[in-house]
Formats: sequence, structure tokens, C-alpha cells
Amino acid sequence: EVAKKMGLPGVIAHGMLTAGMIAERAQAFALDEVKLVDAKLNAFSTRFRSMTFLGDVISIGGTVKAVTDSEVVLDLQAKNQKGEITTTGEARFSRQ
Repeated sequence: EVAKKMGLPGVIAHGMLTAGMIAERAQAFALDEVKLVDAKLNAFSTRFRSMTFLGDVISIGGTVKAVTDSEVVLDLQAKNQKGEITTTGEARFSRQ
């Protein structure tokens, strides 16, 4: 009822929940797939594109945007079960 009174179609998940899911996936990818054991997350940004509703099933994915001797950059996104992108993000890891 409160959400509807605020002009929303219903209860939504806070955007930072999805941002946290994206950050966690980026960290896991950097450690497990790229083997950046000594890497440090230098920068992380997100952009919220649409609402996530209670009951939505969120999938996290992305691509490797750049790899240099000193940095790895990932482009990330969260999609709901309809295939709609709800959140995009970028993670920059420095190699120590």
C-alpha cells in the first residue's frame, strides 16, 4: 500500500540490492575466471534502468571490456526473467 501511495506499481527491491549482486559477481569472476588473486577493485559504477519487483528472477552477466598489464575492466548487467536489463555496471580491477 505504501509503495502504491508513492506512485509505484507495487513493492520494489532497492536498487542497491541489484548493485551488490553485480559487484559480487564481478569479484567472483575476477578471482575464479581471470585468476586475479592479487587484484583490487578500484572502481565500481552502476546505472539503474528499470525497477526490480518482488518475485523477479535476476540473472547477472557481462563481458570483459579491457585487459591490460595493470587493469581488467568488466561491463556488467542484471536482467529479469523477461530479459529486460534492469541494471548495468562497470567494475575496474587493478593488478597489484
